Amino acid sequence: MAILEREGPELFRVRFLDLARKVVKGLARDAVVHVDPYLLARAVAEVMHACTFRTARGGRLLWNEYRVILARGDFDLVRALQGPLERDLGAALAEEAAATGAELVGELRVSVVYDESDELRTGEATVRVAFQPTEKLAAPRSGELTVRFDA
Repeated sequence: MAILEREGPELFRVRFLDLARKVVKGLARDAVVHVDPYLLARAVAEVMHACTFRTARGGRLLWNEYRVILARGDFDLVRALQGPLERDLGAALAEEAAATGAELVGELRVSVVYDESDELRTGEATVRVAFQPTEKLAAPRSGELTVRFDA
């Protein structure tokens, strides 16, 4: 299966086991994969690479708002790691954006929530993306982890 599957113009599905096989060296074939800040950052980076928008001059544009929806079990693991996630996620994604030479339309924002409908399987996430000028960003809701940093 593919790491990333586009389910709509602004919606992607990520499979963490397939992602881990790509980014974690020496991962055993039958390994159990737990979502951690590194895999979460790599998942958002995969989605960033899928953005095909361009400026009028041909430069790359990236979405600046990413809403990651995790299965409840995965969210609980990530929530317990909130400190390292908040500390490192912004820097990791800023480096990713800079490496591609892409431009953001506003402040980069990543929200991590759990799937309230309980439709996602453990090890999968959906990522909803948007272009959102900084002044229009909404305040985080209760039960959300939000990481913001200047682009």
